[in-house]
Amino acid sequence: MLLLDGGIDATALTATLRRVAPGASLTQRATVLSTLTHAPFQADTFDTLDLSMLAAALLAVVALLAGLTMGARSREQALARLATMGLSRRQANRLVLLENLPALAAALIGGVVCTVAIGALIGPGIDLGVFTGTARSIPLRVDPWTLTFAGAAIALTAAATLAGHTAAAHRRGVTAALRLGNGE
Repeated sequence: MLLLDGGIDATALTATLRRVAPGASLTQRATVLSTLTHAPFQADTFDTLDLSMLAAALLAVVALLAGLTMGARSREQALARLATMGLSRRQANRLVLLENLPALAAALIGGVVCTVAIGALIGPGIDLGVFTGTARSIPLRVDPWTLTFAGAAIALTAAATLAGHTAAAHRRGVTAALRLGNGE
């Protein structure tokens, strides 16, 4: 049994082994691991990882929707009060988006910082070469496209939710919104 590390020429090693020990057999770890790459356990692991990333993104969207929905009543009353003071619908829509922009930006920046920090802290300790079947080390890296897509999905969900809440507040009318604040 030989344990070798680094770039190894498999054909030269096989030729040398046949010359030195004619009846010996050569089994390479990379070859064995490459046969395992498509094994059910590895395939299911990758599928589970993809599904868990999707579930995490959906839970983030659900948490965002829940937070925005809980603030809808007070936002509606504030919009009604501002409408009685002469604020137009267009100004109200911009105000709602600008009011929630700092919280959304903080959440997105915090998510990006946490993702990059966790990738930098944990990434060097994880070698994905075992799953690819290659002898060279493959480090864990943060995928900027996935991060961008998730951030864009959260930002678009927030904008659509706020636009929907604002449109519903405008449909209800100023009088109905102000009456809701009086306990009716």
